[in-house]
Amino acid sequence: MKVYESTNKRYKLAELDTNYYLIDMDSNILAYFLPTFVWFFPFRAVEIDKGEFSKLVSNGPKEYNIMTSVVISMFVGRPVYKLSTIFFQELDVTSEVDKRAIYLLITFGCLLIFRSIVMFYNKYKLRKRLSETGCNVIIEIDKGSITTYYKKNSIIRLILILLIAAGIIYITIFYLFDLILVFILGVLIFIFMNRSCLFPYGSRFRIKD
Repeated sequence: MKVYESTNKRYKLAELDTNYYLIDMDSNILAYFLPTFVWFFPFRAVEIDKGEFSKLVSNGPKEYNIMTSVVISMFVGRPVYKLSTIFFQELDVTSEVDKRAIYLLITFGCLLIFRSIVMFYNKYKLRKRLSETGCNVIIEIDKGSITTYYKKNSIIRLILILLIAAGIIYITIFYLFDLILVFILGVLIFIFMNRSCLFPYGSRFRIKD
């Protein structure tokens, strides 16, 4: 299966057995939290014709939009801080460490809400085309064809990400609260990683019956 970038960041385009598909990368919630294993999960897809494929395929270089994430992290951080301040006034929490921990949880929740809004907005942009295209299918990888290289690298990447996240969370709560922006940026990148991930080259894909 060949995979191409789409002009809509929620979707990827695929060519499988001479047919073309629009893969919904947000159709499996587990991919949010295990983004390095994204291709282990089945995804919903819609069969499209070659003309529709040509309209949706992105011919430009892959964009990760890191600067966009930085700006968003700054804008998200301040309102969340104000809201959490109001929340703490009603909450009997005196420990500074507890306050920081609760603040991180609130921030994480707000970022997931933001992620959901982006997800639904991207689907809304393609609502007309999706309603006019062919039947829905499930595309999944043949587990037996997954290479050891892909499994090893996926595990290593996930462990590194989790270790870095744990370190940032620990330092933010107990030592340097200014790292909250780094935490927000890290979460934003993490929950959007399923759109730009390591592809299991050499593996076989199939349409699930």
